[in-house]
Amino acid sequence: MGAIFTNIAEIFANSGWAQVFFAEGGWKYAVMIGVACVLLYLAIVHHAGSQPMGSIKLKTLLIQKF
Repeated sequence: MGAIFTNIAEIFANSGWAQVFFAEGGWKYAVMIGVACVLLYLAIVHHAGSQPMGSIKLKTLLIQKF
């Protein structure tokens, strides 16, 4: 059973997440991950309800061509 925990700890130590939590200046990585998550959330939420008119015109032109 101890070998399993040792292997899991070794995998974590060799992963990028160890840099976020244990490296000096790792908080910068955590901030960047947080900013990326916020921007991704905003892009999904604000784009889901609206579609730009240019995109609609382009789609209608493509549909008419075929």
